[in-house]
Amino acid sequence: MATEEIWSRFSSSLRSFIDRRVNDDHDADDILQDVFLKIHQKAETVKDPTAVAAWVYQIARNSIVDYYRHRRATVALDRGRPA
Repeated sequence: MATEEIWSRFSSSLRSFIDRRVNDDHDADDILQDVFLKIHQKAETVKDPTAVAAWVYQIARNSIVDYYRHRRATVALDRGRPA
């Protein structure tokens, strides 16, 4: 299945899926873009066309998890000054 076909079929439902899990609109846009970049890079690996929806949503779930992992990893820790 071509990336353009996947985009037209899933973009609005994926955006809603991401919006329900991420509060920031800009971050949701970034995640959606990341999802479709991954889809574009790996589209030729899909062997079963009936499994495209599950594959697309799994990429979205993994991208959302990555988003929260990176946010947690960039939180600065206040270590204080040694006495």
